[in-house]
Amino acid sequence: MAESTVKRAAIGRLAAGMLVLAAGACASSGDLEEMHLDMRRIAVRQDSVLAEQNRLIREILRETGSTQGRLNDQSDEIFDLRGGLFGELREIRDAFVRLESVVGENQRGIAALRATFDDALAQLAARGAREAETTVADGATLQRDEGSPDPSELFETGLSFMQDGSLGTARMALEELLTTFPNHDLAPEAAFHLAQISHLEGDPDTALAGFRELRSRFPTAARAPHALYQMALIQLETGNRVEGIANLELIVNTYAGTDIAEVAADKLAEVGGG
Repeated sequence: MAESTVKRAAIGRLAAGMLVLAAGACASSGDLEEMHLDMRRIAVRQDSVLAEQNRLIREILRETGSTQGRLNDQSDEIFDLRGGLFGELREIRDAFVRLESVVGENQRGIAALRATFDDALAQLAARGAREAETTVADGATLQRDEGSPDPSELFETGLSFMQDGSLGTARMALEELLTTFPNHDLAPEAAFHLAQISHLEGDPDTALAGFRELRSRFPTAARAPHALYQMALIQLETGNRVEGIANLELIVNTYAGTDIAEVAADKLAEVGGG
């Protein structure tokens, strides 16, 4: 504010002097010297203001450059971080791919080893049964060597493998029992479980045929009505509602008073038959 006042005063004096000169008045040397000093002071102040402005401009430029440099550095850091994360994610993905491959190979190897082991056990049991039993001349009597597998052992072997999920091995043991001991008391049981294995393997047609054969070969066996019930269930599952309900009704009427008849009656009520 003071600087502006001084400037205005000096400029006023300078203007007044110029008016005096223009009017032809004679200025004293003192007045001229004062005017000259005022002009010099104005020039000095203007130089000072310009210098301050230049300094401020330089500081602003330095700050701008520093800020731009920091932004560039941060941009480079972000780019490097992004590249590093991408590389790590790619390595993790590749590791998962390798892990899946190794796990898959191990599972296939274990499955193949288990299948080989199961087949070997079943073949050993079947061979032992064949070697243990000899046919007498009239073909009516079977003699078992002491310490060799008997029909019960074959049957238990088949059930054990069936419960463990080794259906192929269970089938071999049960088929061996039916082939070697077709008239044994356990033969109907073996036939029943063989048909069940076919059902578990997703082959309903073969399962139905197995249950029908059981009823044909062993019509008075305790498993005969159970085989008929399993046939009814498969028929209902596969959309053959008419035959399924007919077989349930056959059980209820033929085996009245038995547990399987009560189960069949409950199933009839469930499916809306009867």
